[in-house]
Amino acid sequence: MKFREKITIKNVSLERELIFLMGARAPEESAKLSISDQVFMAAESIAETPQIYVSYPKELKTSLMPHVAHLPWLAEEAYEGIRVRGRFPKYGIDIDENQILLESPIPVAYKRQKGCYPGQEVIERISAYGKGRTPTTLCLLSCEGQHDFSASSPLLSGDQAAGHITSCVFDPLTEKTWVLGYVEQKFIAPNMEFQISSQKAELFFD
Repeated sequence: MKFREKITIKNVSLERELIFLMGARAPEESAKLSISDQVFMAAESIAETPQIYVSYPKELKTSLMPHVAHLPWLAEEAYEGIRVRGRFPKYGIDIDENQILLESPIPVAYKRQKGCYPGQEVIERISAYGKGRTPTTLCLLSCEGQHDFSASSPLLSGDQAAGHITSCVFDPLTEKTWVLGYVEQKFIAPNMEFQISSQKAELFFD
């Protein structure tokens, strides 16, 4: 793609910083940060909650921070709870090069009508011939109480392997441990129950 588009690739991760705004007011608040054409923004949502990514050069930090100083900062633990409950995968943990994008609920990551791109054949084949069905799907499950499951712990349905987990987080408000994991299609149904390390886990449907 580099030769076709005649672009130059440069690592700017040490020159820029990234913050994100989350919540119903995120679009409104992010507009206040458009103080330079070097401030880039991208929008997506987690569990229908708007989220705006803001990338900016480090030298603009002192100019940008006063615009967001009145906003509460979200603790990482709180964000993880929202992310897991929203079934939003984290790259390198819930999704990597071993998964197909269609297995996770992030339609913003691919567009069928945008022309040719790497991996298009797989997406189109599943969409056209498989009617969008993938071998597994990233699902949300819940366990009563607080648990700390290891990544890749197997999901069992009776004595059958049904998938594996990728993330878990304890929510003190519901007193449940919420789990993300890939579940084989034949096991996905309302009220399905699984075992994770001898603990009962219930498949969560919106």
